[in-house]
Amino acid sequence: MLRTLLKISFSDLWLLGPQDGLYQVGAGWIMAVIFSVFLISNIKGRLSGKLTSSEKTQQLIHLAIICGIFVFLGIKGESFLPSGLPVFGYGFMLFIGFLCAGLFASYRAEKVGLSRDLMWDIGMGILFFGVIGSRAFYLLQYRERVFAGQEGMGILKTIINLPDGGLVFYGGLIMAVIGYMLICKVKKISPHFVADIIVPSLFIGLAFGRIGCFLNGCCFGDESTLPWAVSFPPESPPYMALMNRGVLPDDAIQCIPLHPTQIYSSINAFFLAFLTACYFPYRTKDGSVLVIAMILYPISRFAIEFLRSDELGKFNTSLTISQWVSIGLFVAGLVYLFWLSRYGKTLTTHVASKPESKTSKK
Repeated sequence: MLRTLLKISFSDLWLLGPQDGLYQVGAGWIMAVIFSVFLISNIKGRLSGKLTSSEKTQQLIHLAIICGIFVFLGIKGESFLPSGLPVFGYGFMLFIGFLCAGLFASYRAEKVGLSRDLMWDIGMGILFFGVIGSRAFYLLQYRERVFAGQEGMGILKTIINLPDGGLVFYGGLIMAVIGYMLICKVKKISPHFVADIIVPSLFIGLAFGRIGCFLNGCCFGDESTLPWAVSFPPESPPYMALMNRGVLPDDAIQCIPLHPTQIYSSINAFFLAFLTACYFPYRTKDGSVLVIAMILYPISRFAIEFLRSDELGKFNTSLTISQWVSIGLFVAGLVYLFWLSRYGKTLTTHVASKPESKTSKK
């Protein structure tokens, strides 16, 4: 568990190393890295001739804005951020997940004739709707605990308090689908075809997000005696939950060993990303990759839920809310599979022509 990865210092712009028990990086280093990345990207684009004049202008504007922000923080940051800006593990992993997912989706989209910009537009839309949906689902599911004793502005602060975690994947999935369909309608593109491209990226984002859960301590597992079982420190979500349940003594210095279900979920998501990406060239209809995701993910999620301890059964059963949603998603996947087999469009111009085999050459 590592809820705060590091701090960005504005009092010493070129600080680099541990200080006060936490690794700190000066804002000058961050600005230098961003400037270098933008500069290299711009030079590479100009040399390749792929950048249009408008794209060159946009890059320069973005670079100027980012540098301006860091220059301002370098001058004024110490006055309102004297102890530095914390970089939370959970949020940082969400950022890395979104970045890797976007890069992978844009790379794969370009292979089948779609623009990278389209993928980033879709990615931003999915991120926006997904965060809203996942946060709303979490607040609804844990409303009694989350809003306990909150009044006035405290309620608003609780709603937007993302650094402490509190995102439910299925809630984000539901809202992301709604946002995705709206974007596809506006862009006038096939949602089935594009879904096959972005599904592996969704799993990549989920995989990094689960690593963030591990760093944050949420989504924890049940008691375990396995060699890789983990114990979380005081003030962590599993420690506090187990203390409230009376499982831990008052003087416990850490919680009991638990299944690292966050890591299980991350490995599962990486595997599904690999599987769906490998299946893409062999699909026969637009939406085939999405069908595999809709059937396999709820099965694996349903199984992993049995090892988790952060959720209790719902609707007078031992099944958690995520297991109930998994059942619904699995059924939806089967229905979609049936619809696809009857009415789905076969692949035509979407798939780039494959190179001829040696035996077919004259």
